[in-house]
Amino acid sequence: MISILKSLIPDFSHLEESLFKVGDITLGHQCVLVLKSGYPFAGGTDVNPEIARRICAAEAIERSYVARLKENEPRLTSCGFAAGFEEKPTIFRAVCEAVERWAWSKWIDEGCSLARANPEYAGPLEDYFASCFSEVFAFSGSIGSDSTLWPAFMDKNLELYVTIGHVDGGIFPGSRVTTGVDRRWDHPILEAWRHRMIFLNELKASEPKNIFDRRIKNFGLNGDDQLQKILEVKEKPWPKVSLSVLQEVASRDGYFVWRAYCHDYLGWEQGDGNRFIY
Repeated sequence: MISILKSLIPDFSHLEESLFKVGDITLGHQCVLVLKSGYPFAGGTDVNPEIARRICAAEAIERSYVARLKENEPRLTSCGFAAGFEEKPTIFRAVCEAVERWAWSKWIDEGCSLARANPEYAGPLEDYFASCFSEVFAFSGSIGSDSTLWPAFMDKNLELYVTIGHVDGGIFPGSRVTTGVDRRWDHPILEAWRHRMIFLNELKASEPKNIFDRRIKNFGLNGDDQLQKILEVKEKPWPKVSLSVLQEVASRDGYFVWRAYCHDYLGWEQGDGNRFIY
């Protein structure tokens, strides 16, 4: 795997591993691919160290292909991309990534309804992430598809799971689109925690470099008004999602890369720093 990562990422330096611990108890493992500049290029977190490494490697492969494609598509983002080591799960994740972006736009921009939920975390690691917030607000809802591009092996009903961590007047989101039987809440609370760490360690005392960093800092400092808007009861029904693109990007050396996009939504990179989508 290291040889594949080095071939795809010329600035590859090393994989850096660390533990999530409370006292002498290990809760989980983190693996980060570090570039020669010291910049963290990709990461993976799990209770199993090998799975953390595989998540990190998959994210690094995905980002390396996005970087290549951006040379000809300057406005390209990683939205709707997925990489992995089994084809069907990779296609599934690409579709879920695309639907997640679409769903956030429908929820935040257009006011489609999401019900409040009680998250069920898988174990102590997720409990630790949640404990870093004063309060965690959770939401979920069903999304149906009428897409002709929808993979035949996938059910046409997916679920959106969102957590918003609130602390010191700031809010930090995390989300996942998946099936109702998957580990639904693990990734949303991890993602919310990561956004909080980015805010504290990189953005709170510095100038943001891009629109996503501006939003993290903006809502990390002043999130109460946006939170109240989110908590207002909404009754707008959800439309069915439709894919505009489902495409294989790469299949070689034991890995797969796929991309997917949806019709009819406002991309995450659009809008200003006051749009609560990142």
